Amino acid sequence: KFESGYLVTVTIGSEKLKGVLYQTPQNTVLPAPDHSASVNNNNAGVHRRRRRKKSEMKKRDPAHPKPNRSGYNFFFAEQHARLKPLNQGKDREISRTIGELWNKLNESEKAVYQEQAMKDKERYK
Repeated sequence: KFESGYLVTVTIGSEKLKGVLYQTPQNTVLPAPDHSASVNNNNAGVHRRRRRKKSEMKKRDPAHPKPNRSGYNFFFAEQHARLKPLNQGKDREISRTIGELWNKLNESEKAVYQEQAMKDKERYK
């Protein structure tokens, strides 16, 4: 305890929080809060997700086959290889552009990539 509050330590799960609880006298006027330096604690009632420990995570077999690729995946790989050298460091923009290009393709153009996807699906039969 000190003159206007308490130093506190709270343990929640494995997290240890340290802080100060202020006790202001009833007759004093509080100054306007400085929003630039304060920490926003609006999520007091929100529950955080618990992170999984490495031991709890599933151990995947390294020889496990990857899932089959869709027609869009083949189109994306082809277009990404073409656009990446032209737009270095703009991966998000490249992905957006490829999505727009896919949506503009007609059915016959998409059929080429869908055929590649069907051949890829044969790996699982």
